[in-house]
Amino acid sequence: MSSNKGVFYINPKGIKEDTSGYAIHIFATFFDETDGMFSSQCIGEGQPSGWKTASGRLLYPTGNGVAILYPENIPVRTTSPEVFITDIRLDNISIQGKKDSGLLPKSEIIEFFFTALDFSAPEKLHFQYKLEGYDNKFVNMPFGLERFTRYVNLDPGKYRFIVKAFSNNRIWSEKDAVFDFEILFPFYQKPIFYILLGLIFFSLMGLLLYMKQQKKIKKHKDKYKTLAVDPERVEEVLQKLLFLMEKEKLFLDPGLTLNKLAGKLRIHYNHLSRIINEKMDLSYNDFINKYRIQEATNKLSDPKEKDSTILDILYNSGFYSKSVFNTAFKKFTGLTPSEYRKKHR
Repeated sequence: MSSNKGVFYINPKGIKEDTSGYAIHIFATFFDETDGMFSSQCIGEGQPSGWKTASGRLLYPTGNGVAILYPENIPVRTTSPEVFITDIRLDNISIQGKKDSGLLPKSEIIEFFFTALDFSAPEKLHFQYKLEGYDNKFVNMPFGLERFTRYVNLDPGKYRFIVKAFSNNRIWSEKDAVFDFEILFPFYQKPIFYILLGLIFFSLMGLLLYMKQQKKIKKHKDKYKTLAVDPERVEEVLQKLLFLMEKEKLFLDPGLTLNKLAGKLRIHYNHLSRIINEKMDLSYNDFINKYRIQEATNKLSDPKEKDSTILDILYNSGFYSKSVFNTAFKKFTGLTPSEYRKKHR
C-alpha cells in the first residue's frame, strides 16, 4: 500500500482488535528512503498507484521515479527489540538509579524516557506504554515521536509504568521495561498529622479559655478591690433596689441602664454592680432580665392576655429586642415563649 510516507505492508496477524471486532491498532512494516527509495512520496505522482509484474515485482510511482519492491528479497528477521527505561525525572530532576527511587515525594511532573535496541530499523520502532493505577489501557506511540511521556499531579499511591516496543519487522519485545514506584502522601495529608493538629488545637483552646477565665477573675477582683462599701449602706441600697424592682417595676423601662439605676439609688454604678453581683449572684443584665421574664411568664399564663401576641408581651415586659427576649426566656425557663404559653394555658 503506497502513501505519502512510503510503502506499507500490513499483515492481518498484526491487527489488534477489540471485543467488537473493530481494529484498534494496526501495526505495519514500511519502506522509505532509509530502505533505498529515492523518494517516499507515492501519492499523486501517477496512475495506477501500484503495479505488480508477472514475476511478482511491485512497482510504485514516486516523486523521483519508479520504486521497485522485490517481496522475495525482503529479509525476514526474528530478533525482538529490547526495551529500556533510560531516565526518570521528577520535576525535571533525574532520579534514575538513586537509592529508594521507588518512593517518590508528591510532585507536579514525572517523566519517563525510554528506547529500544533494534539494529534493523531503530528509527521505525513503535512503542506502547501504560501507567497502572492511572491509565485504563496501553497508549500507542507511533514511530517518529520523541520517546518519552509525562504525567502531571499524580495522586499519592502505588503505580507501575510499563513500556513495550514493536519493531518494523512486526516483532514485539519479549520483555517489557517496568518501573514500580509509590508516591508518598505529604506529611500534612497523613492521619497522624491531623491527630496531632487536633491535639494542638484543643490544647490551645483549653489554654486560651483558662487564661480568659483567669483574666476575668482578676479583672473582677481588681474592679472591686479599691471599693469600700459600708455594710449598712449596702443593706440600705439593697432594700431600695428591691423596692424599685418589685413595687415600682422599674425594669419595665426598656432604656434602664446601670448608670440610670445607680442615679436613682444615689450610689456609684461600680458600687451598685458589686452589690448585685455579691448579693444576688447575678450580673446587672441577668438581674434586670430575671424580673422582665417573670413579668412575661405572668402575662403568658394569664387568661386575660390570651389575645396578646408574644411580641406585645415582650415589649410590655421591658424588652426592646425579640432576640434578646427569646435568649433570656430560654435561659430562665428552659422553654421558648410559645412552648411556655402552650404548657401553662
